[in-house]
Amino acid sequence: GSIRDRQLGHSAPGLFSSREHGVLPPSQLVAQHLTQATGFAWAMRMKKAPGAVLAFLSETAADAGDFHSAVNFAGVTKAPIVFLVRRGDVPVAPAPDVEVVDKAVAYGVTSAECGGGPTEIASAVSRAMARARSGDGPTLLEARVGTDPDPLADLRAALVRDGALTETDDFAMRREIMGELESETTAAMAAGPPGRAPLFAEVFAEV
Repeated sequence: GSIRDRQLGHSAPGLFSSREHGVLPPSQLVAQHLTQATGFAWAMRMKKAPGAVLAFLSETAADAGDFHSAVNFAGVTKAPIVFLVRRGDVPVAPAPDVEVVDKAVAYGVTSAECGGGPTEIASAVSRAMARARSGDGPTLLEARVGTDPDPLADLRAALVRDGALTETDDFAMRREIMGELESETTAAMAAGPPGRAPLFAEVFAEV
């Protein structure tokens, strides 16, 4: 059968990426993607390319060796990257008194914290990304997300309250998105399973 997946079926379901939007395929391992993100940011700096990298991680990933390698290298190279750490209300053992953001000082990286509200996170990320784009180096940003069951609902309510989104526009947007999802799901089901051809594609270099 044909395959429409740009990753040629090499990634697990749900690990999305988009070259067009600059979204790299995430790693299935807890922190491996951080070293890749730092490398990508360093390449951008070397090529003097505009923009910056935003890397997401959980607080448990901050205990992995890849985390320390990535943040250390980012600090040394002043790579344009922001490490956004999601932290819950309950500290992770065995060091409940040590926050992830405290680790930034060891690598000469700027540290920042924010609450878990959608607008708070958006504002903090914007400031950190602006620093990265201007050449001021990486930031380790810790967001205390907590146990909010639906932050998107909070964001929607805030946008409606501020007048940035109307109920009519919200309904139209939801209808458009649901229609697109239904169309793409139908197309994916109709495509069927991939054939054997992509199995080794882009895995080994041709010599």
